[in-house]
Amino acid sequence: LMLMYTGQSKRVKGKKKFKALTKLMMLKKRAKKNSEKEVMLNRQRSLTVAEVSDSLAERASQLQDELLEWGFNVFDVREVSKHVLVFVGSSLLSVNYLQTTYNIDATKQKNFLTEIEAGYRKENEYHNSDHAADVAQTCHYLLKKGVGQLIDPDKTEIHFATVIAGLVHDLGHPGSNNSFLIDA
Repeated sequence: LMLMYTGQSKRVKGKKKFKALTKLMMLKKRAKKNSEKEVMLNRQRSLTVAEVSDSLAERASQLQDELLEWGFNVFDVREVSKHVLVFVGSSLLSVNYLQTTYNIDATKQKNFLTEIEAGYRKENEYHNSDHAADVAQTCHYLLKKGVGQLIDPDKTEIHFATVIAGLVHDLGHPGSNNSFLIDA
């Protein structure tokens, strides 16, 4: 038996071999358990338009169309998904063809957006994931209808970076200001 799990390349015999086998089996079992947990977590990940029930699919599509409107209400997304940031982020990346332009794998994108959403504190009343989705949509609107008209449309990296920046701009924000944190 080679001690591969420790990076050693010497042979072991007797009790040492038994201990090494036992440890190797434990490591394999732990790795399998972690892999099963990962699969379960991935199954529980957020919803996208494609996964929204048929009865809500029309409303989800309507919300995607409204992304280009100044009056877009981010709270309306809760009608179709409890994962507002993931829905808005996915929609913004697809409506601007950024997914295809940058060859972004749909599963990786979904996991990335889910991790961003999880990084926002739910107890934070303002600097939360709904606010981030709203900021990203506003940035999107301004790039499409406002100052963005001055930017070369072939510069998709600016749009991509701006949408992502909007989604992550308050990530992990504690919900208090600097003065409070200094005095605490």
